[in-house]
Amino acid sequence: YLCSTATDEGVAGSYTYKRAREIEQVVDVYRAKGVPASHIFLVGWSAGAWSSLIAARRFGHKFNAVIGFAPAFAGPRHETALYPWWRNEIRPRQVRDILQARRMRALVFAYPDDAFNRPRELAFLTSLSGVRLIAFDRCPERHHGTVYSACFARVAAPTIVTYIRARLAAKP
Repeated sequence: YLCSTATDEGVAGSYTYKRAREIEQVVDVYRAKGVPASHIFLVGWSAGAWSSLIAARRFGHKFNAVIGFAPAFAGPRHETALYPWWRNEIRPRQVRDILQARRMRALVFAYPDDAFNRPRELAFLTSLSGVRLIAFDRCPERHHGTVYSACFARVAAPTIVTYIRARLAAKP
């Protein structure tokens, strides 16, 4: 569990990259203790999921895969007119950065009523080999916090367990 202390400190959007560096430091600690990369999974929600995708692009060889729930960082869509640079400048720049990976091991859940990124706003991830994007609509809750619902835990658990088992069995 990582409780990030990263902030933008005057450079809008930089906190996601700082979080990715924090994640790398934690991964390095586990690797130094002898935990093989194949046994390390990054799991994150919202900005934690987005930062994990950045981490996968930057040092994905140090861990097995990302399991991301509702990746987001640029504020809710309805604030675009209020803060246009977040969605119109910074987010596209970070999307381009993530897409430089070309390949990424990730299972990503997106929700149709998410105020931040719906499945269509995360569809860019499907151009990366190895990414599975699930437009999750199998629960009454279909919003940003769906990952915390009892329905999601019950319905999505088999998919997550199957993904982890497959990744553990995969050749590096």
